[in-house]
Amino acid sequence: MYKVLDGGLLGFEWWHMAKKIVWRTDGRLFEPGDEMTSAGDHALTSLNAGHAPTEQAFRDGIPNGHDLRANSLYTWRDESWARWTWDHEPDKFLYKLEIDEDETRHTGDVCWYSAAGTLIGEGKSPAEAVDAYAISQPHIQDQHYKPRVEILVKRATVLERYEKKSRNGPCGLGTG
Repeated sequence: MYKVLDGGLLGFEWWHMAKKIVWRTDGRLFEPGDEMTSAGDHALTSLNAGHAPTEQAFRDGIPNGHDLRANSLYTWRDESWARWTWDHEPDKFLYKLEIDEDETRHTGDVCWYSAAGTLIGEGKSPAEAVDAYAISQPHIQDQHYKPRVEILVKRATVLERYEKKSRNGPCGLGTG
């Protein structure tokens, strides 16, 4: 970035964007070095129908919520949580990603998403849970043993891709 220095001289200012490692499960195939962006609006493709009212409450209750939730790449802050979700998602890869912190659109704990879903299921307003997510409140310690923080970003760079081992051994040929 260029800026005017004393005396009207132009100088080049170097800065370093902070990088962060995040994790994501995804069915798409990427190679290290590839840029990953959103696969599209998950509400239209992969969202469980039972979560639809909760997702709509978040989109309606968060400033710029529709764009934020529909057009972001969802990543996990913690490797251990990402691996736990990956264990429950057949046919997906686990990716180790790098993001520029200034590309972060939102950070929030999905315990608030779960809480909103519970409130909706009980016929109550989810507004308090939606607001807590919107302002990045920490997880609910008496209900969840650890944070489940998602980081919504514009894009990420693939560092590593992990694949599940076949249940039938290498190349599906069995174990012997």
